[in-house]
Amino acid sequence: YINTLGWFAYSLYDQIFDEDVDTQFLPILVFILRKIYLYYGSQKDFEIFAQLDIACLSEAFPDRSKKYFDLSILYKKSFGCVLPFLSTLNNKKLAPGSADVQNLSKFFRHYLIAKQLNDDAHDWEFDLQRGRLTYPIFLLTKLAHNKKRDQRGFFWKKVFPKILATMTHHLNRAEKLLQRIDVRIDTKPLSLLLEDQKKSVILAQAERNHVLDFLAAYSMIK
Repeated sequence: YINTLGWFAYSLYDQIFDEDVDTQFLPILVFILRKIYLYYGSQKDFEIFAQLDIACLSEAFPDRSKKYFDLSILYKKSFGCVLPFLSTLNNKKLAPGSADVQNLSKFFRHYLIAKQLNDDAHDWEFDLQRGRLTYPIFLLTKLAHNKKRDQRGFFWKKVFPKILATMTHHLNRAEKLLQRIDVRIDTKPLSLLLEDQKKSVILAQAERNHVLDFLAAYSMIK
């Protein structure tokens, strides 16, 4: 129940931020988050929610003067959804500082980074038009060196491969961490999540090839 509320709250926030849902739904989001806060009462849980709030503010009001992009923002803004999984381990009498709990936390960090990168890579034009600073937009600006270029062609040729490489890196890290978790813990649902994202990388690569073929054909006609 709480896990469902958490994912619903995250999805609703994301849609409001992307302007797919009207801001009139913000009170519903606040209500859901309060229900989750009441369920999780430890200091550590509140620290996670505090990080979530800070990450959301950083995304809404990015510091464009920075010369690097902090990828931790990508997992921090949705890490509250991981608490139900961690609570399951707690019910198994596993200490918060145990290796299994730590590995599961790290698994989700890498998984959520890869998942968010996949979403941002496909929304890059939408985000660029609205002046948002996502990792793909950061790379596009950095690699283009503010020169006038064919942004679409440059993105698919130069930027997209770097995003795919970063996604693959984090998915590989997540897979290794999952393998370290005690066999008594059912990690099959997490393996399915991981496989789904791996398929997304393959599909994204095929999509890139298709777009480049289209752009090449269009330039010949033009």
